[in-house]
Amino acid sequence: MRNGEKRKPQSTQRISRRVEEYKRKRGKKSKCNHSYILGMGIGDPYTHIRVYPSTDFSGPPSAVDDLNLRFAASPARRRRSRRAVRGLWSAVILRETGFGGPYTHIHIHPFTAFKRSAARALLPCLLLCLAPSAQPASQTRIVHGLVMDANTGQTLASANIQIENTYQGTITNEEGEFQIVLPFIPAFLNIRYIGYEPGRIRIDTGTELPLIAGLTPSVIRMQPIVVTDENPGMTIMREVIRRKAEWQNRLSTFSADSYIRFALSNDSGIVCISESTSRLYWKKTQGTREVILSGRHSDNIQDMPHIPVSSFFMNLYDDDIDVLGTRMMGPTHPDALDNYRFELAGTRAIGHQTIYDIRAVPKNRVVSCFQGTLAVLDSAYAMIEADLVTGDAVMLPRPARLEKLHIRQQFHNFGHRFWLPVDLHYQGNFQIEMPGFDMPGIRISQISRIHNYRPGSPVPDSLFREEASHVTDSAAGARAVLDAGDPVVIPLTQEEKTAYENLDSTKTLARAFQPGGLLGHIGRSSLRIGNQDYMLSTESDEPDTSLKNASGPKTSRMRDDGGLWVHFNRTDAWHLGLRYSAGMDSGLTGRTGLAWLTGPGRMAWETGLSWPIFGRKNLILETGIQSCSEICGPNPAIPPLLNSAAMLLGRDDYYDYYWKKSWNMRLNRHLKTWNAVLSAGLNIERHTSVDKETDFSLFRRSHKQQPNPDIDAGRMNTFIFGLNLGDRIDVLPVSGTNGFSLEIEHALPDLPGSDHAFTQIRGSMALRIPTFFRRRLLANTLDIKVTWSTSTGELPFQKMTALHAHLQPYSPFGTFKTLTSRNLKGEKSFACFWEHNFRTVPFEITGLGFLIRRNIGLIIYGASGRAWISGSRLDDPRLQEDTASKWHHEIGLSVNNIFTLFRVDLTKNLNTGHWFAGVGIARLF
Repeated sequence: MRNGEKRKPQSTQRISRRVEEYKRKRGKKSKCNHSYILGMGIGDPYTHIRVYPSTDFSGPPSAVDDLNLRFAASPARRRRSRRAVRGLWSAVILRETGFGGPYTHIHIHPFTAFKRSAARALLPCLLLCLAPSAQPASQTRIVHGLVMDANTGQTLASANIQIENTYQGTITNEEGEFQIVLPFIPAFLNIRYIGYEPGRIRIDTGTELPLIAGLTPSVIRMQPIVVTDENPGMTIMREVIRRKAEWQNRLSTFSADSYIRFALSNDSGIVCISESTSRLYWKKTQGTREVILSGRHSDNIQDMPHIPVSSFFMNLYDDDIDVLGTRMMGPTHPDALDNYRFELAGTRAIGHQTIYDIRAVPKNRVVSCFQGTLAVLDSAYAMIEADLVTGDAVMLPRPARLEKLHIRQQFHNFGHRFWLPVDLHYQGNFQIEMPGFDMPGIRISQISRIHNYRPGSPVPDSLFREEASHVTDSAAGARAVLDAGDPVVIPLTQEEKTAYENLDSTKTLARAFQPGGLLGHIGRSSLRIGNQDYMLSTESDEPDTSLKNASGPKTSRMRDDGGLWVHFNRTDAWHLGLRYSAGMDSGLTGRTGLAWLTGPGRMAWETGLSWPIFGRKNLILETGIQSCSEICGPNPAIPPLLNSAAMLLGRDDYYDYYWKKSWNMRLNRHLKTWNAVLSAGLNIERHTSVDKETDFSLFRRSHKQQPNPDIDAGRMNTFIFGLNLGDRIDVLPVSGTNGFSLEIEHALPDLPGSDHAFTQIRGSMALRIPTFFRRRLLANTLDIKVTWSTSTGELPFQKMTALHAHLQPYSPFGTFKTLTSRNLKGEKSFACFWEHNFRTVPFEITGLGFLIRRNIGLIIYGASGRAWISGSRLDDPRLQEDTASKWHHEIGLSVNNIFTLFRVDLTKNLNTGHWFAGVGIARLF
């Protein structure tokens, strides 16, 4: 350093470097062209002229006489203007100031004798008189810039930029950059950032770009707090809630323009980006509809549809806010004072207005509330910013783990009454944690902005007649693809720009989230985003050469799938085979399977075909033939693979078996409105008995399996009618369902060769009822499952219904855990199972954090059931009449989510008083 020179402060050096870096990135300086706009409208009882801010109209107006024409170009023009309107209008210039900045209205009131048509005729003359000479026509201009801390040079993310006297604005990206379209020049940009003094920048013809806006931090002014029975924060928020109720009742409709950017990342960085623009329409009685105008994606997700803002946007000013399926209570909910503790953290000055900083904390961790800080404008008692994270009640079921979602949002005043959101930022990190399964972390980030609000504007009724919440604008034309330079886009960060450049079609989501570990390499997993499944499996580097990418005429694309057909039981021994299916987009599907049975030394096989009738995919005809072993009785409770594992460990075979050769045909009708499937079909079968072939086990070599009982062999021809409503009732109940199933099977003794005559009716029902803490993603629930069966005629043994016992020590929901004997068979049966899942709530109330973090929950459950045997069959040695014809009751307690996947059950038999300890698959959802 030379003598006499002064070293610049380090903060000044940092600011200079940041500004130069931004200018180099954005290119050379540019200037804005000058433009001038007048807007007008005619309405009763006055004519309204709106003059957008300019050099001549920036100061406070001074009343000259009945019409203030201070902004006219010359005294002569002033005199001509007065003569043009004298005797016709009286006018007044009003200067009003709101939180968004000052603006000017000219209200020109016509005399009663002056007709409205004359006012319209003279208005163009008036505007010509008022317009300065040599002003070019108004044109839109794009300006860009950088917002930073004036003292430190730190860039300010999410700073709010609004064009003065309009509802148009934008926000800065994570690096403090912004770009905006000015509908007129000269113009002023009002820049606001919580904790800083507002900035105001004039844009005219000679303004150099990029704009550099340095905001000065506002001084925190802690006011003396008067000690009362209530924290001042509670008093302030009570007034915020009261005033919100007033203006919300007056807001019936609005339309607005929106932009959203959605990025998905793993541990290495961004793996895909999607953006879209749309127009929103909101009606108080019917919610939101959206017309998507344009969008773009990174090259590796080009097939994804454009993202609708309405599906991902949330308004923190709402009473109820949906976050990952959890209905959160907003901080301005009418009941918020009962569930939040609001504390005044301090006050800050923004211009001449005071901002209250309110700390929001849930009173109870089991209630679905946010926690964080709110900024409240003193003069209006309106929430202008929220910086929140989700409370402890927002938890995902294991094996997923969610770090708290961070949500930030700002609000602006529209129409002097309504406070509406102008942006949304949220970030969330997810992790799949399971022993033997290693999956990269999932990070979701979103930035949205809504601008150009039009409160009270009419909305198209045609959109609200549609069920879909969003549609794509077919008339968007060239705008169907969002251009990177479109001024509606919030500038990309450097990381996002790099991702757009480097993400090509080979860098799929499957590769980005390829699971590792032992379990990750066994089988296939999938990641579901929206309504799209992405398979997480090893993919070939070869290009896709399927018909969908081939040139020339397109034909129906072939889909195929295959898998193992393997199990182990005491009659087949090892059942080793493969299954394969293939289908076409037209709906035609074929399937086949072939296996070798090591016990009897013969083949088992099946084949079938299904196709839509008359090309209608909701009307399917199926037909097939098979020759293989079959389980006795309907509705198996234990998957064959689990039974195979139990046998190999030395347990008794859970089922009895017979050999079936059959031909069947079934017609299925899908009813979308009722989520129902109707089916009717014909089965022609021949049943024969099979013998036990093996006692093999890996550890208990001396253990002997029971003989397989003989069945009532012969020809069985039956007609089957089925009805299914709602969800499918799964054998592995990891989640609750709401469904109903009914099947009627009627034997046809009049068909040639028929050996049986009976009718059997089988039914099952599953019901999930939310009980406590319904706002949570996973509320406390009561799950009920009921099964029943009845019959007439001589029911064959292989069609007998049963009360299912546990497969020691495995005791899933839908089995009697204390029923130590084998399944109790009968001609009729009834069983009711229930369990109430308290999830982690008991431990949250008692504060046992180490159990909460592991998602350990509590379940109470019970069951009652009975099987009936007719007197004519009491001497049948295959049936256990001594225990079947009595009611069986039990109740128990379960600790759920042990090691993520399991539950431990302790059950008491209410008939005998005996206890049983077992394990099952965890109730994850």
